Amino acid sequence: MSVTKRRSEPQAPPAAPPVHRVIRWAFYVFILSLPFEYPNRSFPVETTTITCALFLLAVLYQPRVCFRRFPGAAAWFVGFLYAFLVSFVVNGGQYEDEVQKFFLLMLQLLMLLWAGYNVLRDEEVFSKAPVMLVVACTVRAVLQMLNIGTSHVAEWVGGERVSMLGQNSNQSAMMMAAGLIALIGLGYAGSAPWRRLRLLIWPVAALICSQLPRIAKATLSRKACRISPRSGRSTCSRGKRKSIPAGLSGFISRRLKITGPRWQ
Repeated sequence: MSVTKRRSEPQAPPAAPPVHRVIRWAFYVFILSLPFEYPNRSFPVETTTITCALFLLAVLYQPRVCFRRFPGAAAWFVGFLYAFLVSFVVNGGQYEDEVQKFFLLMLQLLMLLWAGYNVLRDEEVFSKAPVMLVVACTVRAVLQMLNIGTSHVAEWVGGERVSMLGQNSNQSAMMMAAGLIALIGLGYAGSAPWRRLRLLIWPVAALICSQLPRIAKATLSRKACRISPRSGRSTCSRGKRKSIPAGLSGFISRRLKITGPRWQ
């Protein structure tokens, strides 16, 4: 009876093997490099491409662990690459250099998704990855606040936008917003130590949020949440509040000297 009972009991899935320290830190370095793309570089390869290549080189130390499972969602990405190659052949192989560069970049991204999916199955990596993103975005916000490596571009509607290291302002804003979401997630959905530090998380969130209006278009926040010039109260379009971060960014940008004229 005991043998039969044991056989009938559902067995828990095997735990993922631990990821080597070198692979973990290679993944952390890649995350830390995300907010620091350098378009105005003198070398031909982007910094995030280099850190991603180093991570993919490190995962070869444990290929059975890092490529253990193929994520189902990535299969659609494979289908996209296949359609991309078919389109290239059907159209007579035009723009071969650009197509080759884009295909290699997308192939690297596919390998990153595959390896990152398995590396994040490690509990330590899963818990520290958002921390690394928050650290990187916080450092970038501090550097931008100190005007280190920044450039100012005048807007035709008034005011100016701030770019750092020659980055695309919209992409920089999206990355900073991702860091802000990760920070709030650590405080309210993270482990117990992070939940106990909620009061310390909000000043850092305010720092990141204060720099978002300098790089993001004010019209984005205005579209999500209209703010009254006199009272500062927000009345959201279509009767719904789009998002708290968008309204908060718009509220701050309305009162900054840099972005304030763009609301006039």
